[in-house]
Amino acid sequence: MVFIILPTVSVKIFTTFYCEDFDDGSSSLKADHGIDCKSSAHNYFLRYAMIMTVIFPAGVPMIYFFLLRKWRKLLNGGQWEREKEVPKDQALMEAIREREKNEEKNEHMK
Repeated sequence: MVFIILPTVSVKIFTTFYCEDFDDGSSSLKADHGIDCKSSAHNYFLRYAMIMTVIFPAGVPMIYFFLLRKWRKLLNGGQWEREKEVPKDQALMEAIREREKNEEKNEHMK
């Protein structure tokens, strides 16, 4: 869901920064020519858009990056967790190896 919303909201935030200058010296927002870029209201929303740029278009991907980095070992096929869970019982280890060999044989027969 975030991957659908993130680009749309990011584009809306970035439209706050694009002003169009006219020959008579006036300037208006390119997305809505009814908004004067030199007005105090636009300056307020410009600051708000800067904060939202840090939070949404930059912040959401950074959050995903740090979460995935934190859990990368577990997400990598669960190898890290499996190694911790397997007891050191020799008979069990031999049974696991034999099962893996049988699975390899079955794959080669297909």
